[in-house]
Amino acid sequence: DTQSNQLRARSVFWKNYSQKFNQIKILLPKHTYQVISEGLVVNSRNLIILPDEPNENSEACIFEIGEHIIVEILRGQASEIRVFERSQRNIARLLENKNLSLKDIRNMTYGYVHDHEYLWQFAFEKLLRTKLNITPNSNITHFLGLPKSIGKYDHQYGMAKPSEESLMKRQSRLIEWNERFWNEEEKTEKYSGVSPLVKKSYRDLAIAKNALLDGNKHVYETYLHKSANKGNPEAMYLLGMNIINNPKNPPALKRDGEGWVIKSADCGYELAINLATKYGLALPKEKEYKARVVPGKNLVKAINSSRKRKL
Repeated sequence: DTQSNQLRARSVFWKNYSQKFNQIKILLPKHTYQVISEGLVVNSRNLIILPDEPNENSEACIFEIGEHIIVEILRGQASEIRVFERSQRNIARLLENKNLSLKDIRNMTYGYVHDHEYLWQFAFEKLLRTKLNITPNSNITHFLGLPKSIGKYDHQYGMAKPSEESLMKRQSRLIEWNERFWNEEEKTEKYSGVSPLVKKSYRDLAIAKNALLDGNKHVYETYLHKSANKGNPEAMYLLGMNIINNPKNPPALKRDGEGWVIKSADCGYELAINLATKYGLALPKEKEYKARVVPGKNLVKAINSSRKRKL
């Protein structure tokens, strides 16, 4: 009964986006297909029967929508939603591959990953709208599948923000979900040969990004620090920019932010390299980077002056 309710609640979310789909693919475990096949009406081109293996035991849906491909794994201990860029390579792997499995999906590099924990609909709708430019059907004023008390929808602002108590409850659940998810994620082939420290840096960065989407800045900054200290170049860059962009931080702290950007550039992170060379930040002499240098400027001054112009 619990798993049936999960399937129902998670799949009905997408009824709110039914007008936006380009393609849909359905993945069914062999046992599920055998149970429901008599009453199942679906184009065989859109249906994949998963291998009869222990780790292929969840239904999944794949949606091509806007500039992204979204895979929702509907059941399991740490069921998740993975968001991929809509590239020709990903279209071939996710939508045209007739032998696709959950293992294949989990071995691919994704853009975002999302949970199915408490208030996940609120958080995921926000991700879709603010980060991916994906909005519900034009006639939606209340999200299908949600109680009236929390499902009211505004096309400019999204769903009503839950109470602080509810958001804290979600954060508590997310901590547990992240542990379950990453315990499995680190076993995938894309992390084979990666040191335990680097694996933990990816885990911390993912937790930080999810916290930011939920509006929890404290958790975001805490895990960003953890990831950067473990040597993750993207986390170093994001941490540096977060420090520099905070107008309340004193100049000495903002210089520390510049230091993180330089460290990220030294690790080869492209955005950090571009920023460091553009604003003349010190880079290791043995490395050469080609970019336009702005003489007499530095990153902190440039961001501060840009902020003043906007004001």
